[in-house]
Amino acid sequence: MHRNTLSEIDCLVIWLVLHRLDTASAWKPYLSSLPEDFNTIPAVMQAKDVLHVFPNQLSQRILKQKETMRESFIAIQKMVVDIKGSVEVTEQLHQWAWLAGT
Repeated sequence: MHRNTLSEIDCLVIWLVLHRLDTASAWKPYLSSLPEDFNTIPAVMQAKDVLHVFPNQLSQRILKQKETMRESFIAIQKMVVDIKGSVEVTEQLHQWAWLAGT
């Protein structure tokens, strides 16, 4: 399901992305102190791995989180392209900002 509006988390993700890309941002020192990636978080695992590693109830919550993150990426992609075509929000950058902000 695709959304036509942005959630509070989506807005925070956009803010984090814009400030991470802005080398002159006053927030650069703080953003630089955050992890470069969140590759140890289950939400970044492949769905098949989640289903094999975690109990069913936990797997379903992780898969829901992955779905929510994907919907956020799609909504932000549409919004950013409409507003400012020069900003490229990659899926990896979105994932970083989404996980840093949640």
